[in-house]
Amino acid sequence: MIGASLHRSRDGTRVVNYAQWRSKADLDRFQKKYREQMDARRQFAEHVDPHLYEIVYLYEQKDELIS
Repeated sequence: MIGASLHRSRDGTRVVNYAQWRSKADLDRFQKKYREQMDARRQFAEHVDPHLYEIVYLYEQKDELIS
């Protein structure tokens, strides 16, 4: 895994888990290893809708520009 972040909507009704993986194989290994734990937590969600995306554009601001 490269990194992950958890986003909660301002009204508190939705959560998005955003994770970046080095490869699809890394994601597959993680899902296989933690399948039971992930399945156990699904009971707390009204709706689970996973998707895979590819990066088509990335903007990163240089540190010296941040004030």
